[in-house]
Amino acid sequence: MQVLNPDKASHYIDTLRGERQRSAVLALHLTWLDHSSSPARAGTFEPQAPLDMLLLCEAAAATFQDGPAPPPPEGLPAGGRVINREQAAERLSSVADEETRLYATAFASHVIALSSAAASEQDLDYYLELFLTCIRDKKVIGNILSGAISRNSDRLSDPDFW
Repeated sequence: MQVLNPDKASHYIDTLRGERQRSAVLALHLTWLDHSSSPARAGTFEPQAPLDMLLLCEAAAATFQDGPAPPPPEGLPAGGRVINREQAAERLSSVADEETRLYATAFASHVIALSSAAASEQDLDYYLELFLTCIRDKKVIGNILSGAISRNSDRLSDPDFW
């Protein structure tokens, strides 16, 4: 898998101050690590374009930046530098849970908007699969909104904790 901007994404994660946004980025990053690790790769699919790690992080943070629930979008916006838009739209329409579908649609919309400035086209369906995998357990949304993931991560980096 070709990954773009890993250093910029790492810096972005380190500079995030909002617990909610940082929790969203950490949760999605851990999902990507699990999804892309060698033992876990069986049964998963690869992106059909290079994955821009900075774009992934920015889209996750933007999705959870405002309020506890995103406004209901009117489908996926036009534009952006994305491939597999139709597959992503089909994947979204198959999500039964309304809250999950709203967050996933908001995430996909952020990916589309951010992809306009990307170095290459982005596989929207792959990004969406990662996001839906991340929030499959509804408790993850609650832990993102409360900032619990960020707080627990901060505890692990505290030398006094060990």
